[in-house]
Amino acid sequence: MKGSTPLIFYLLAISLLVLSSTLAYLLARQGLEDRENDARVVNLAGRQRMLSQRIAKDCLKLQGNSAGSPEQREILDSLDRSLQEWQQAYLQLRGKTPIGDFTVQNSDEVNRLFDNTEQTFQAIKNAAIQLLKKQGSNSQEAMGAILENEPVFLGNMDAIVLRYQNESTTKIKQLGQLETFIWLFTLLLLGLELSFIFIPLHRRINRAMEDKIEQNQLLLEKQQALENSLAQMQQMQQYLLEAEKLATLGETVGVITHEINTPIGIAVTAASSLQEYTQGFVVQYEQQQLRKSSLEAYVGQAQKGCNLILGNLEKAAQLLQDYKTVAVRQLSRQQERFDLSELIRQVANTLGPYFKNTEIELQLDLPERFEIDSHPGIFAQVLTNLVTNSLRHGYPDKTKKGTIAIRLVPAPDHFILQHQDDGTGIPADLLPQIFEPFFSTGKQKGGSGLGLSIVQNLVVKQLGGTISCQSEINQGVLFDINIPI
Repeated sequence: MKGSTPLIFYLLAISLLVLSSTLAYLLARQGLEDRENDARVVNLAGRQRMLSQRIAKDCLKLQGNSAGSPEQREILDSLDRSLQEWQQAYLQLRGKTPIGDFTVQNSDEVNRLFDNTEQTFQAIKNAAIQLLKKQGSNSQEAMGAILENEPVFLGNMDAIVLRYQNESTTKIKQLGQLETFIWLFTLLLLGLELSFIFIPLHRRINRAMEDKIEQNQLLLEKQQALENSLAQMQQMQQYLLEAEKLATLGETVGVITHEINTPIGIAVTAASSLQEYTQGFVVQYEQQQLRKSSLEAYVGQAQKGCNLILGNLEKAAQLLQDYKTVAVRQLSRQQERFDLSELIRQVANTLGPYFKNTEIELQLDLPERFEIDSHPGIFAQVLTNLVTNSLRHGYPDKTKKGTIAIRLVPAPDHFILQHQDDGTGIPADLLPQIFEPFFSTGKQKGGSGLGLSIVQNLVVKQLGGTISCQSEINQGVLFDINIPI
């Protein structure tokens, strides 16, 4: 109960402050509305005076124009309009007709002044009506009545306007006094809050803050220890990612080395055979036993051997060149302008040895040329990981026929790179986990669980794209990679 006492005082003080602020707002708003209405009334009273002067002016113009002339007709029309407005303004000032959405509420003193003006108003109105009806000899009398009563009416209206102004000034003074009282009351409340609420509360907050600082210091120490552990884990993860990349290149080196042995072995055998034919040809030539048939046989064997040697050496050289290009780009990952279609063909060529002794076919569906400004090494790493991942996990039995397809679909502001196989597929419950680091279903086959994690990291963080996977059991997988241009 003791601890809740400051809160009760605080709520009470806040309620009083809100009440005083609301009251001050309402008074200010009411004061503004009153000032606006007073201004409208004073403006209307001034217009009333102006209209009475216009009526008198039209009467003087009528005296100087002959009856029935066009000028007299215009003057009568002006007099009619002025009279209508003059009567309407008079009724509004007396509170008998509203001014828009506001009806004048006159004081007793203002009503008394209007009562003194009523006779003069009626005299001017009746005389003006007689003029408009053109009642013969009565016109001169009507003009005289208007001109005689108009100064009296103006004097009465001046008194009414002055009274309006005095009453408005009095209201402003009263409102100012009330606002001053509310302001002083608000200051008193603030002083009481400061003395009995905020100062004690400030002391309690300081004590609580000191306790919090001690707790925060302990938390900071623990947080620093966790951050150090996290940094070590991230560094270790980066090392593992680099190791995975180098391991992929090392595995490719072993496969390509084995693949290159075949064309080089054939070239060496062909060169050895050609050497034996050449030695026999030289012996026959030196012994002058060379015949036309021997020469033709040698030429045929030489052409066949040269073609065999050249073709196999070119095959080995192309394989080495493609691997060199892909490996250098994977290691450097520099940005440059390149033909993505050609890069995919080179990657496919370096991956060709993986498909040897299998019934699995690698198909490419690419445009002839598709130049972009990006990181060729990253694309090479992504394609290598996807293809080797499909071979490792999608086809347990390499003797069965299968197809791995790579498609490139250009669009105006992006392009889609698709990787699809028709292998065993991925269970639905494992799909959400395939991009997690170290997740693998084939670690017994040498998988580290980093292949697809690397792919997602490269696509999203390095290339600024997105990657998604669709799969069903025994229906293969489809990876969609969307890259902005």
